[in-house]
Amino acid sequence: MKTKRQIKEKLHLIAKTLESYSLNTTSNADIGVLSGGAGIALFYFYYSRFFENENSADLGATIIEDVVVQINNGYNFHTFCGGIAGAAWVLDHIEEEEYVELDADQLLEPLDEYLAKVMKVDTSPNFFDFLHGLLGIGMYFFKRYQNTKSEKLKNKYKDYLLEIVTLVKTASIEENGMMRWDTILIQETKLIGCNLALSHGIPSIVNFMSRLAVYEDFKPLVEGDIQKTVKYILQTQNEKDTFTSCFPNWVEGYKKEGSNSRLAWCYGDLGIGLSLWQAGKALDNTQIKDKAIEIFMHATHRRDDEDTLIKDAGICHGSFGVMHIFQFMYEETGITPFQEAADFWLDYSLSIDTHQEGYAGYMKWQGGENAGWENEYVLLDGIAGIGLTLISYLNPKQMQWNECLMMG
Repeated sequence: MKTKRQIKEKLHLIAKTLESYSLNTTSNADIGVLSGGAGIALFYFYYSRFFENENSADLGATIIEDVVVQINNGYNFHTFCGGIAGAAWVLDHIEEEEYVELDADQLLEPLDEYLAKVMKVDTSPNFFDFLHGLLGIGMYFFKRYQNTKSEKLKNKYKDYLLEIVTLVKTASIEENGMMRWDTILIQETKLIGCNLALSHGIPSIVNFMSRLAVYEDFKPLVEGDIQKTVKYILQTQNEKDTFTSCFPNWVEGYKKEGSNSRLAWCYGDLGIGLSLWQAGKALDNTQIKDKAIEIFMHATHRRDDEDTLIKDAGICHGSFGVMHIFQFMYEETGITPFQEAADFWLDYSLSIDTHQEGYAGYMKWQGGENAGWENEYVLLDGIAGIGLTLISYLNPKQMQWNECLMMG
C-alpha cells in the first residue's frame, strides 16, 4: 500500500506538470469539464483547498477567465464533455463549493437560450448521448435548477428539464413493461442496438432521470420510466458463465448472445452499477440497490489484465477511474470489499507511472487504426482527472466534483 506521502508527491508532480497547460496555446481547444480547460481548473481548485495553496487557486481562476473569454469571443461548441455546457457546469460548481465569488445567475443566463436551442436540433439516433448530446446539456440545466437563487430562473430550468424528459421519452421503445432506446452502435456499419454504456447509452438515461426523481417537480413524470428502463437493463445481463462481466457493452434489441465488457467508467458493469445505485436511492427501492451492490461485489474480483482490458490510468477507461468508483461506493455503503478494491487499484495505478515521456509518468492509450500512446492533460482521460481521484482518496469529503461523471 502506497503511503500518503507518496500520493501527495504524485499530486505535486501533476500540479507542476499542469502549469504548462494554457487554453490559449494548447492544441486541445475544448473548454468543457471532461475534455477541456474547465476540468483542469477544477483540479487546481480542489488541489488548492486540499493543500491550502492559494497560488493553485489563482491558476484555476486564470483558466476560468480564459474559458469565459473564449465564450465571449464566439465559441459555440455546446457539449458537456468539451464545450459550453460542461464549462458552465464548472462555473456553477465552483460557486456552489465557494471556490470563487461570482454571480452564476447573471453570468450563465445568457448561455441558456443557446443551449436550449441546440438541444432541440439534434434528431439523430444518438441524440441523448451524455458526453456529447442532450443529457449533458440536461446535467447543466439540472445544476442550475438546484442552485439558482432566482425563482423565475428555477421555473425556466424546470421547463427545460421537462422538455428534455419529453424528448427522451418520445424516442423510447416501450414493450412488455420495459423501455429502451435504439442508437447507432458502430458508425462504419450503421449497426443499430441498445448501448449499455454510462458514457453514451441507456444507463445514463436512468442515472439522469433518477437525479430528477428526487424532486417533486419531476418525480411523477419519470418514476415509472426509471422502473421500466431498469427492468430492460437487467434483462440484458449475461446468462453464460463463460463471460466474466455481468453485462455486455450493448445488445441488439432483445437479442441476447452475451459478451464481455471492460472494467471501466465508460463501458461495462461499473457504469451500470452506478446508475442502478442512483435509481435505487431515488426510488427508495432496496431490490435495485441490492442488485447494484451485487454487480459491484462481482467486479471486486476482476483484476486480471486480459479480463479488465485496462491499459492506462485515466478515469474514462483506466485504473484510476476504477479505483475512484470503488472508493465512492465504499463511502456510499461502508462495504469493506469496496475499500479493499479501491486500495488494490490505487496501488496498481501508482505502479504504472512508467512512461518516461509521459505527464507525471502517465500516458493515455488511444486505440483504433492509429493506436498508440498520447500525453493528455484533461479530466476524463488525463492527469487532471488522475489528480482529482487522488485528492478524493486522501480526503473523501472532497468528492463533489465527481457529479460531472454522473456519480455524486
